[in-house]
Formats: sequence, C-alpha cells, structure tokens
Amino acid sequence: MDTERRFLALFDRYFRPIMGPEMIAAANIIGSAPKIARAFPDLADRIKDEILKVQKAKYKTPECRNVAIGHALTALNSFYDLITEREAVLNFVKKQLKNSRQPVANKAGKMLHFLSSGKTSRNP
Repeated sequence: MDTERRFLALFDRYFRPIMGPEMIAAANIIGSAPKIARAFPDLADRIKDEILKVQKAKYKTPECRNVAIGHALTALNSFYDLITEREAVLNFVKKQLKNSRQPVANKAGKMLHFLSSGKTSRNP
C-alpha cells in the first residue's frame, strides 16, 4: 500500500499512454485504474477524467480505439460508485450505444440500464 502517496508524483506519466499509440498499453492502464481508484478514492474523478481521454486517443486503427473504449466502460463501471462528477461518464456511455463495435455498444447498453436502475457499480 502506498501510504506515503508516492503514486501522486507519477499520476500524469502513468496515465499518459491512454492517448496512444499503443492500444495494449492503454488497455492495461485502463484495466488497472479501478484498483487505483479503490486505493485512492479521492482520485476517482481524476482517474475518470484520464480514462475518458480514450475518446480522443490515436491508436493504429479506429477498431483499436473501440477495443480500448470497451475496456474504459468496464473500468468506469467498476468504480462508478466513487465518482462524484458522473455526467461525463453518462454522456460517454450514451455515446457508445452507437459504437460500431457491437460488443462495445452492447456493454454500453447494459451499463446504462444498470446505472439507470439507481445502482452504482457492477461490471457489465
């Protein structure tokens, strides 16, 4: 456990790969983000902001970006209960309902349905 909060000094550098160009690195970082949010709940909104950058990320192909977006949906859903500024997440999820990658659109639909039921956390 990082009781001295050394991670804060690395925060920006740690999340930078989300913007690309390597989708695998971005997906791994996005996938680890919920653990970081649980360890540092006060950083949940900052972590959410970093994950949402995936929307403008530049990877090898648009399909790579869609895969990373799928990872982002899963990550955001798993620590949604810690996020206080939720409007951007909800807008992101709604936008993904029209994602050209069907599994991503399906995941967004399940997430939106679950969140609209008033619950705050569950993996889609």
